[in-house]
Amino acid sequence: MRVAVVSESFLPTVNGVTTSVCRVLEHLRDRGHQAIVIAPDAGAPSEFAGFPVHGVPAFAYRQFPVGIPSPQVLRLLTDFAPDVLHAASPLFLGAQAIAAATRIDTPSVAIFQTDVAGYARRNRLAATAPYVWRLVRWIHQGADLTLAPS
Repeated sequence: MRVAVVSESFLPTVNGVTTSVCRVLEHLRDRGHQAIVIAPDAGAPSEFAGFPVHGVPAFAYRQFPVGIPSPQVLRLLTDFAPDVLHAASPLFLGAQAIAAATRIDTPSVAIFQTDVAGYARRNRLAATAPYVWRLVRWIHQGADLTLAPS
């Protein structure tokens, strides 16, 4: 199977999302699947678990890289032709990836791992929380499947 993993967070940032994505990639490798990673360009390695890592433009918010939607995402997905798109804790980059998956008729799975609206409220961005929730709902409604690990 060919899996495109799009993550809002990846190495060198270490958090729950990054750890989960790394475990998914190791599992895919161990089972003989093919994958690519698309994540914010914040000094990530060029590959992980034998899979290429593609960095997209990002800006830092409180030292956390935030991926910016880029034409590169659709191009990478089209060129790779995945069997499924795995969007890890999708927000801006994930929204673009889910839309691209729909455009290229690729099934998508969105993983709800982070309460981004709650994060916004706790970090002086409370006014953005309703908009963040709208975006998160739009993303998960656009995905073919949503998983919420606990």
